[in-house]
Amino acid sequence: FPSHDSTSVSSCVNVIISSTDDLSDTERWSLSPNPTSGAAIIRWSEATRSESRLEVTDSNGRLIYSQKIPAGSEQVEFDLAEYPSGVFNVRIISGTGVFTKKLVKTRI
Repeated sequence: FPSHDSTSVSSCVNVIISSTDDLSDTERWSLSPNPTSGAAIIRWSEATRSESRLEVTDSNGRLIYSQKIPAGSEQVEFDLAEYPSGVFNVRIISGTGVFTKKLVKTRI
C-alpha cells in the first residue's frame, strides 16, 4: 500500500525587473588600446545618460587620475605616459554601480 503521509513544500520567488535602463551605458564600455604605452580611450556603446566619474588606480590602489564624465559622453581619453609600466585599474563610478577594467601600461 502506498503511504499517504507525505508533505509537499512549495516556494515562490518573485523577480521584478523595473527597468532595463539600469543595465546602463556605464556597463557597456570598452577600453583601448590595451595594452597601451600611454594614451587610452574609453568608449561607450551609447552616450552616457548621467554624470559619472573615471578613476585610475595603480597596482597599490593609489588614485593616480580622476575625472568627471558629463552626461552625454561617448568617449573619454586619458594618458598614463608619465607613469611606469604596470597594471592599472580603470573604474567608472555611476549611479548604477562601480565598473572596473584592468589596463596594462607598457614602455614605449
